[in-house]
Amino acid sequence: MKQIKIDIPKGYEIDIHESNISEGHVKFRKCKDKYPKSVDDLYKIGTVIFDSYASTKERVLAIDAFLDLLMLRDEYNRIDNFVPDWTDEDFKYQIFYGSYGIAKGHIRSLSCVLSFKTATTRDLFMNRHIDLLEKAKDLI
Repeated sequence: MKQIKIDIPKGYEIDIHESNISEGHVKFRKCKDKYPKSVDDLYKIGTVIFDSYASTKERVLAIDAFLDLLMLRDEYNRIDNFVPDWTDEDFKYQIFYGSYGIAKGHIRSLSCVLSFKTATTRDLFMNRHIDLLEKAKDLI
């Protein structure tokens, strides 16, 4: 049997359903991108977002807690008349999660979901909502 070397063009693969190797007929098709380009792509490939992410009760509770934290953050910041401007040099006081657990800090120009105008507001938020922070820690 004679061997033939086939150089497959970049971005293509052999279409095994349309090819007949024994007859010397090889057909190529464009490779599918395995990463979705949008949320709509998840539906096209049959993945339902909440079935894939919120597959456990803990994840559903984390998402719910995260949404509650966002609403509370917005109200605290509305009361303080605060909209973070990440281009200025003013400190923003933040709550975040890392290898050491839920923590607080301050920074000038790095965006963080839970950012507040003052350390006092941040600390009040953290103390009052530690239960929600614990539930949503993987999302903050």
